[in-house]
Amino acid sequence: MVHRRSLPAEKIALFRSLFRGRDDVFPRRFESKKSGKVGYAPVCAHEWVPGLCHKPKIKCSDCSTRDFVPVSDAILHAHLTGADERGRSFVAGVYPR
Repeated sequence: MVHRRSLPAEKIALFRSLFRGRDDVFPRRFESKKSGKVGYAPVCAHEWVPGLCHKPKIKCSDCSTRDFVPVSDAILHAHLTGADERGRSFVAGVYPR
């Protein structure tokens, strides 16, 4: 049984068992500061990396260097705590299998 004093790894294992989806990619919630638009977009390891990411000239869906980030325990920990490694708000979604 998982409870509030359970180890983070136990909580993550429970979360994984309840919210199953694709393991090879996940979406992250975004909110545009300009337009206020809110949505989810797949996370790419190359996003905004010079020489690899050509945003905004090329849409992510048309990018030949796209490299999706797989779901990991670190990603789920960030989701459960609500913050990424930089302390920014973090909400992960799930893509059905």
